[in-house]
Amino acid sequence: MKIQYFPDTDTLHIELSPAEVRETRDLDEDTLLDLDAAGRLCAITIEHASDRVAIPAFSYEEISAATVNPLQSRAYDKGGNPMDLTRSPKDDDTEAKIALLSEYRKLAEWVWRETPALKKQYPDHWVAVAPGGELFAAESMDQLLAVLDEKGLRDANVFIEFLDTNPRPAIL
Repeated sequence: MKIQYFPDTDTLHIELSPAEVRETRDLDEDTLLDLDAAGRLCAITIEHASDRVAIPAFSYEEISAATVNPLQSRAYDKGGNPMDLTRSPKDDDTEAKIALLSEYRKLAEWVWRETPALKKQYPDHWVAVAPGGELFAAESMDQLLAVLDEKGLRDANVFIEFLDTNPRPAIL
């Protein structure tokens, strides 16, 4: 999926699949639906987008039927087998290290994107997000690490951040 916003024309384009467009249908005056050869929706174009959708408030969540987590991402090896991103890879496993770093980046980006909402819910707390999207919060780092120990995630690929509601400038 690819989402593009063109501010000069105020157009939002959402590509759902890279399939070749065979037909474009007007949903309404400012919304176009692109269909592939099989009639499946492959893109949506929204004109006058800033008047119709909350572009600055965009976020992405994958919701599982069994669990509602802030993140649901998975990595697979070259054979298509799921990789365990909760433990450190072997020294010679470059593919696993890249997947681990990619997962860590996704966790960090989610926390940074959601920081305003998280600060409201957990002001001046430490938060940790683990692969799979489990979110943990505690008033101190020691408490947070104890929770991660209890869940068996102390050595896992977790992203930890302090949600400071009164950040102080640093002069270097």
